[in-house]
Formats: sequence, structure tokens, C-alpha cells
Amino acid sequence: MAAGMLRLTLCVLFIASVATLDVPFFPGAAIPNPFSRQASPADIQLPSRAGSGGLLAEFSQRISQKGVNGPNPLEKVGRQLTVANAALTQAVKSLDLDKYPKLFFAGGFCAAITHVVTVPIDVVKTKMQVNPGEFKNLNDGISKIYNAEGPRGLMQGMAPTFCGFILQGALKYGFYEFFKDTLASLTPPEQRREGGKLPVPQMMLAASAAEILGTTALLPFESARIRMVADPTFAKGMFATLGKLVQEQGLKGIYGGLIPIWCKQVPFTITQFLVFEFAASTIYRELAKRNVDDASAKFGTAITLGCGLISGVTA
Repeated sequence: MAAGMLRLTLCVLFIASVATLDVPFFPGAAIPNPFSRQASPADIQLPSRAGSGGLLAEFSQRISQKGVNGPNPLEKVGRQLTVANAALTQAVKSLDLDKYPKLFFAGGFCAAITHVVTVPIDVVKTKMQVNPGEFKNLNDGISKIYNAEGPRGLMQGMAPTFCGFILQGALKYGFYEFFKDTLASLTPPEQRREGGKLPVPQMMLAASAAEILGTTALLPFESARIRMVADPTFAKGMFATLGKLVQEQGLKGIYGGLIPIWCKQVPFTITQFLVFEFAASTIYRELAKRNVDDASAKFGTAITLGCGLISGVTA
């Protein structure tokens, strides 16, 4: 029963597709496709050639020809692909590819340095989560760890922190600008905001994609850092810790909780970048109203730092 229904369905789909193509189905027929109009049996002239090979060859040839009963139905698809490819090629050519290595380096370097500076805070936080009640507060934790283990105790997990965040910062900030520029080159000018800025949905898309890449690269190193702080005897060094985690738990050992972390970090990054963009646009617009010439050259660094502070606090 099921096989019969399947054959019937295939026959119906085949007939419908032939009718849509609007070309003669029978090779050698002297009239248009009988499925495309009302036809009598006398209108249909069967081919003189025999054999399924000849039928299929003739049918394929007629489909590929122009002007049988209209244009080739595949030509429209081909033209659309050609236009899309040309648009993408033009978009890539319009990108300033020289600036992206600088953005990747700056993003990775700054993210790594800022997180290395806060390693002692992460150490105390991790120990307080693993052993609740061990320390009264942050200051008590830093004092006790320093007295017991010295500076080295406070800097546990520094290597995976540096390696993880240099990758995370490079991918997050570098690809955000790359995705934003790419989307801008593909967005018609009439659909952009004031000053040629991207619409908010495209900015959110660029931020989300960049953060997903950055977090995915960071997570294995963060897993190693947490294990090194929580259990210093687990393994010796970052690479040994990563290898043992994979050996004992598989990929789950270094990528456990990836989806929840995405759900946490993506909204944070969207908010961070949107607030930064709108804050910077507002400041430059106000400076322009006050006839401040070349505001970017005069105050660019201060505006960037100020907007970064605002966006970080807000997010």
C-alpha cells in the first residue's frame, strides 16, 4: 500500500513538473505540450524512435534549448546566481583589508592584558565558588592566598587566561568590524541609518556572530583555568590540563556549558557594541553641531575610551 502511494505521488509530481516546464514531452511531437492546454488524442503524435535512451536524450535536449515554448527555466536561476556572485565580489573588493590585522591584534592584546590584570580576582572568585565559606570577602581571599602561596598563588591560571582571551578578543573585535563592513557593503544606501550607519538588526547580527566565534575559542582555556585553580594537583601546566580533560571527559571536558555561555555572552556583546556605537555617534553629532572641526583627530582616543567605559558599565 505504501509503495503504491509512493509511486502515485511520484507520478503526480513528475506530471506537474512537466506541465510547469511547458515543453513538448514527446520527442518528435509536432504540437505544443499536451499538458499545457486542452488537447485531443489526435493532436498527439508519438515519436518514431524507440528506446528509453533516445527519449531521455531528446527530452534533455529540448529542455536545454531556448525558444521551444519559452526561455530555459534554469536561465533565471543562473542569472540570479551571477548577480549575487558579482555583488559579493564587489563587496569584498570594497573592504579595507589592511585594517583588519590591526583590529585583530589590538582586540586580542587589549583583552588579554585586561584579563591578566584581574587574574587574582578570578582566583578568589573560583575558590569561593568551589569552597563556599573559605573566605569572608575578596580582600580576605587575596590576603590569605598571598600569605599561604605568595604571588604565584594569586596568578594561578594566568597562562590559559592570556591565551584564551587573546583569541577571544581578536575574534570578537576583529570579526565584528569585518562582519559590520561586509553587511554595510551589501546593504543599499537607502536602507542605512543617518550617516550611512548600519540598521540595528545588521549590527546585532555582526555582534552575535563575532561573540560566538570568540567564546567558542575561549571556552577550552577557561575550562583549563578553572580546573587549575580549583584543583592544582590535577595536572601540571595548561597543556597537560587540557590533554587530561579531553582524555577523561572528551570534548565535553573543554566545551561543557557552551550553549549557556553563548546565551549569556551574546546579549552582553550586543548591548556592549550597540551602546558604544550610539554613544560615539551622539558625541560626534553634538561636536558637529558646535562646529568642532576634525573631532575624530582631536578627541578620537578620549571618545573611544569614554564610550568603551559607558558600554562596559551598561552591558
